[in-house]
Amino acid sequence: MSAADAAAYTVIVANSAGNVTSNSATLAVNPAPNAPAITTQPVNQTVVLADSATFSIAASGNPTPTYQWKKNGSNIAGATSATYSIAVTTLADAGSYSAVATNSVSSAASNAATLVVQNPAATADL
Repeated sequence: MSAADAAAYTVIVANSAGNVTSNSATLAVNPAPNAPAITTQPVNQTVVLADSATFSIAASGNPTPTYQWKKNGSNIAGATSATYSIAVTTLADAGSYSAVATNSVSSAASNAATLVVQNPAATADL
């Protein structure tokens, strides 16, 4: 069966007394499940202390994958969308960020992206 088979179908039943047409029945053909594949990787960033940082990822797959962001290999609580943002960076935010895309078939991990947080006050003292 393929997507081209999706349609509304009826049947006609005939005999010597005549014929009758059934009500229409719709056939929907769902795509086969497939594992996630990362299509957009997060990229390295360098920001100034207190600036924002945003990482993005995209993945294909059926059913549509869900996401989990990680910092230095550990899950970030609540970071489950295609983007992860830090509104006001601190020095503690520096590290390696990645995401895992998961669906009912499997999961796929992104490449790691490095966040560097620069402290302009520290370089001004040199």
